[in-house]
Amino acid sequence: MLSSFNSGIPELLEDGKHGYLSPEKDVEHIIKSMRSIVKWNNFRIKACREKIVGVFNKQIHAEKLDAIYAQVLK
Repeated sequence: MLSSFNSGIPELLEDGKHGYLSPEKDVEHIIKSMRSIVKWNNFRIKACREKIVGVFNKQIHAEKLDAIYAQVLK
């Protein structure tokens, strides 16, 4: 994954481990990061994807929200 230091992305992505964070409009850094990602093996790509999908899973978020509502309604 390649992204910028925006929104909640830095909380999800550990720079250099799950992908790379680049300053906005820093073309040289983005190019360097892209070249690194191209060299990743399939195992690393799969692990990074699983990390991201796990954090941004609608079902997991819905279950957490349901638990909060249930606790509040008690």
